[in-house]
Amino acid sequence: MRRNEDRLRTIILDTKDAEYWSTHFDLTERPEFEAKAVDVEQAVKTALEKRTDLLQSRKNIEIANTSIRYQRNQTLPDLNGAGWLWPQRAGRHEAELRSGLPRRSSARSTKASAR
Repeated sequence: MRRNEDRLRTIILDTKDAEYWSTHFDLTERPEFEAKAVDVEQAVKTALEKRTDLLQSRKNIEIANTSIRYQRNQTLPDLNGAGWLWPQRAGRHEAELRSGLPRRSSARSTKASAR
């Protein structure tokens, strides 16, 4: 009770006042205290759910796992490719997958050089 009176004195009065420590408060009402039953399991569960440090740690673990999955994905080969259809013998078409620009077939380049 004395500690609460000191706190109230600090809030209300000027600490540099000469009568700061000699001022006392008379309670007009007596505080009533009731004993309440506490469900310990529920209280612990609520406390753990609402702890910001645990929430932040869980979020950091989730971010780290996402980063690990991303970095692991970056080690896989890149499957980007481009496809072209080149006319082959007697009008047949075959798909060729190449990266970069298509190369001319040797048959075309020999005909072009013969001209």
